[in-house]
Amino acid sequence: MTLSPGTAVVGRWTRRRIAVERVLGEGANGRVYLVRTEGRGQAAMKVCPSSQDTALEWAVLEQMRGGAFPRGFFIDDAAGVPACFFYVMEWVPGQPLSRCASRLGGSDWDELVLQLLRGLAGLHQGGHAYCDVKPQNILIDRKLSLTARFVDVGGVTPFGRSVRQFTPTYDRAFWGFGDRRADARYDLFALALLVWFAWTGGPPANIQAHPPAARRRYLEKELAQMQRSAKGRVLAEAVRGGWTSARGFANAWQAAQPGSVRQGGTPTRPAARRLDWSERVMWGSITLAVAVTAAAWVSYLPWA
Repeated sequence: MTLSPGTAVVGRWTRRRIAVERVLGEGANGRVYLVRTEGRGQAAMKVCPSSQDTALEWAVLEQMRGGAFPRGFFIDDAAGVPACFFYVMEWVPGQPLSRCASRLGGSDWDELVLQLLRGLAGLHQGGHAYCDVKPQNILIDRKLSLTARFVDVGGVTPFGRSVRQFTPTYDRAFWGFGDRRADARYDLFALALLVWFAWTGGPPANIQAHPPAARRRYLEKELAQMQRSAKGRVLAEAVRGGWTSARGFANAWQAAQPGSVRQGGTPTRPAARRLDWSERVMWGSITLAVAVTAAAWVSYLPWA
């Protein structure tokens, strides 16, 4: 159902009056509205098609209690016109990552990844996977310092169950790198590709038309490119399923050598290769020969 701006919703149980201002977004199982509530001021209200969906998402917000996720305020339903199931949560200001990724610098990406990993770590600790990690589901606010928040919990799924909501570009089964069951590695795979594709421009627009074997070959080539920078290697390990936890991913990300990401968010050239002993001897001999020749010319010139 769609609520028009100016619509007033009254909670059946809380008796709170909620004034709808505008639509903020729409997902697979409902719409989110910017609303004004009694006692809370501006907030976000998620209207779901069923009480079961509403209760499931509310339970996730209650588990997380803020952090990288919106804080839940209250859950209710409306018996009058319009009749609907909903919950009200913190309104998170900012822009979707899909709109502002190109304006983020290297230090921004460092902080963004760590914040998202902290959020996922808390969710995973409760036995759930986010399952729909994508730029459209992440809001970035840079008023004082960069803040990254997940804003849609409609795809959250208990570990071991089939993923309910996913986006092919960030889905490991789409690339042939695993199944479509919820676990920590599923989210870490998606986050790694989100970062890499934001840096590189992403896969071809028609990648979904390619057969599975061709899609896997494409991603294998991308993995080879990731190996050229320290942080790229951390991302590659997540794509391969090497990190078993968000904390392990975060520790490796922090330990990656600085300077592997430049302004604009793109990988830089790999660090210069160290010379082995034979090359050092060769270049030392050349340097010595040049020095001796120069000294001879200096000695000769006064007598010329």
